[in-house]
Amino acid sequence: MAEKVITFHLGGQVYALPIERVQEIQQIVRFAEVPDVSPAILGMVNLRGDVIPAVDLRTIVGIPPAEFTIDTPMIICRTADGAVAVVVDAVDDVVDLPEGCLQPASAMHSLASRLLGVCRFEKGMVFLLDIDALLEPVELPDAEDVDAAPEEVTEVAKDVAVVTEDVDAAAAECVGADEAESEDVS
Repeated sequence: MAEKVITFHLGGQVYALPIERVQEIQQIVRFAEVPDVSPAILGMVNLRGDVIPAVDLRTIVGIPPAEFTIDTPMIICRTADGAVAVVVDAVDDVVDLPEGCLQPASAMHSLASRLLGVCRFEKGMVFLLDIDALLEPVELPDAEDVDAAPEEVTEVAKDVAVVTEDVDAAAAECVGADEAESEDVS
């Protein structure tokens, strides 16, 4: 039996997700903004009482963001960590992958570790995404990187102190000049 996938577009390229990972497709809704360092996190959405994160898949795969419209779709996916709303450009259809069409992604492809494979169709290539690998949390820096940071901060702080002294000196000169002018007027 052939594997079923749902195909969708991002920046002119066709991507797919295994159908068993897709819960439903909806039109975009308003996001409740949340403070986050990741530009891919758009916010949270209320899905019939369940609050789930919404992510911009364009940002995750390295495509510049696009403006959303009322017709922008969200694919609600089931991941290892729960449901997530994935915003895409357009949803195409559910298709059967032809037997033997799925090939491993080239290691040269920047998404290779986040792909289940690449499938060749008559109308072009379809990149089958691994939703769990795409949404893995950002790794924290190594301890060596953290140890180096205070030195860099110290250097920046010294530069800021010098600039602050220069600004204070310039401000004092201006105040002194203003006082001298007001004495000349009286």
